[in-house]
Amino acid sequence: MELEIIRELTQAYQLLREGKHKEARPILVRVLKDAPDNEQAWLLLSVAVSDRRRQVYALQQVLRVNPENEKALARLQKIQSGEIEKAEEASPEDNFEATEDDASLLEKRIFGWDEGYQESEQVSEGESQPEAQTAVPATMAVPTQPTAEPQFEVESETKPKPRARFNIAERLEFLKSPRTKKILTRVGIGVGGVIGIIIIGIILLNSIGGGGDGISIASIFLGTATPSPTIGFRQLPPTYTPTVTIMPTETWVPTPTPTLTPTITPQPLNPEIVTEMERIQQQLISIRELEVITNTGQYIISQAELENNLREAYLDETTRDLIEDQERILVALGMMTSAQNLDRYFMNKMVDPRGGMYRPEANEILLVGLGFSSVQKVVYAYEFDQALIDQHYDLVGLGYFPGCLFLDGQCQILGAVLAGDSRVVEERWFNQYADGTIQSEIAAYTSPIELFSDEFAPAFARRNDEFANLYGYNFVNYLFEQGGWEQVNQAYISPPVSSEQIMHPERYLAGEVPEEMPDVPVGENLSADWELIGKGSWGEWYTYLIMRYGLNGGTPFEDNVAFGIAEGWDGDLYQAYHRQGTREIVLAGQWSWDTPDDALDFDERMREYQLARFGTTIEPVGRGSCWQGESLVSCTYIHDNQTLWILAPSLDILTAVKTAYPDF
Repeated sequence: MELEIIRELTQAYQLLREGKHKEARPILVRVLKDAPDNEQAWLLLSVAVSDRRRQVYALQQVLRVNPENEKALARLQKIQSGEIEKAEEASPEDNFEATEDDASLLEKRIFGWDEGYQESEQVSEGESQPEAQTAVPATMAVPTQPTAEPQFEVESETKPKPRARFNIAERLEFLKSPRTKKILTRVGIGVGGVIGIIIIGIILLNSIGGGGDGISIASIFLGTATPSPTIGFRQLPPTYTPTVTIMPTETWVPTPTPTLTPTITPQPLNPEIVTEMERIQQQLISIRELEVITNTGQYIISQAELENNLREAYLDETTRDLIEDQERILVALGMMTSAQNLDRYFMNKMVDPRGGMYRPEANEILLVGLGFSSVQKVVYAYEFDQALIDQHYDLVGLGYFPGCLFLDGQCQILGAVLAGDSRVVEERWFNQYADGTIQSEIAAYTSPIELFSDEFAPAFARRNDEFANLYGYNFVNYLFEQGGWEQVNQAYISPPVSSEQIMHPERYLAGEVPEEMPDVPVGENLSADWELIGKGSWGEWYTYLIMRYGLNGGTPFEDNVAFGIAEGWDGDLYQAYHRQGTREIVLAGQWSWDTPDDALDFDERMREYQLARFGTTIEPVGRGSCWQGESLVSCTYIHDNQTLWILAPSLDILTAVKTAYPDF
């Protein structure tokens, strides 16, 4: 085994020297399938790939195996600091031994390489475009033959692998690696048994403000929607000093990584446009009090070109699988129908409906149009703020990804902070620097709901945008009022850990964190043909959405009632399983509430909801209340300040799942 690895590493090295990066990649992937802890293979792979995120990921794996690898540390630091677009070449060390365990298998699956290169040396369909690559220097060491036999052998797998996607329980264990160096603060997870705020593997599978007088740009672009009176802000004492505690993130559902950087065909920018952009940049730097670290790519392209590039870069097979899993969960929750899909809405979430996008993985601002109109100037102010934030706080490293999947709570939370930050900056820029022409044209402008028409989007999906656009704006505005930009910056250093903290920013400042829910082994009570497709927290926001939109397109409760139900939220953990080859799904969600009365209120409302949705009451399983639907059995339970909801395709399966929750 070791001799074969050395032979393949030597072959890959020679291909890289010749500039044949695509041919080298599948060889290195094959090596890592057999020896996922091979430090030299990961280092070579960091040269073979062109996508910045994959370069970072490969270097992170070098450091996972050997945290003292100076070449990898230096190269990773240069990439993350923006000092270079592509890493300088490193010289890998020789004679590394192969190891393999569940966590390392998981890493490959997170990266999306497990099946794509399993049988063939061809690159994936998404990587068919010509790419600019980093050359391998002549000084890089050629792999050498080991002088001794390996200390152990890798076991071969005899049974078929499940679909190469993820096992959340394994992933959580993998993410609990210690954070040992400053350079790795965005690569690892916190110590003391507390899972930190930063996600590495998951982000690789991973948007969208303000004082002063003048026209309110928030009202122009966001409409007149306001939060429900039930979730108003409570004022803090003037002398209050906030303490923010790092706690587990709200969800562990992964966010997809793009398969490649889309091929942008930019039109040369008019020198007058470049000058105007530079002028706006200086104004924004003054407002946001952050300096530019590295220049940002700026392109003006057509809407059709933007759509094509988004599809090419983000809607690959892996991403579509993840979206499909979320669709299954949302159909089970009654929040969309099986005839709907989220592809187009996923694309709309990545862009500003006015025609703009910042791509953190490429450090690029994309504007839709022909020139540099008043609307584009306002959008540019919004997007450039995001570029500034990314340069100082590494959005990708924190877990942010344009177009966060619906149930990816941590990405949604960071997206709300980022959107709020940019809205506040955009509004302040507009009030301070927009001339009469810009103000009059914006006053007459009505922002579209979405950039790409999506007439079949589920009702809850469009309401979901309010979380970033409205609550994110209120959150950042509140922090700014409490402590200026320094306080806002803390939200990137110690990000909010729940949607509750976004909706109630005073709770973020007070360090109020949700109750940590037990990780119940539901999967142990299901047969082997069930696979985990989602696990995490719905949070206060999604609990509200379920109560508002979970009636197969209808609305179980009025808006203020749904908000009131969700406000007592104090933590939750859901798990979703899908039976392979069928449409069957199992969903179990356990909530914790602030008080037993909040739990009782939720339980009573759930009974109303179940009756409206399923209609037929059946004999309960255990001490709960149960209903029979067309393809699902649904039961709810209550115990002290906690509630449980189980959905399953049959009573037998539901009974098996229920045994995992003996307290109910």
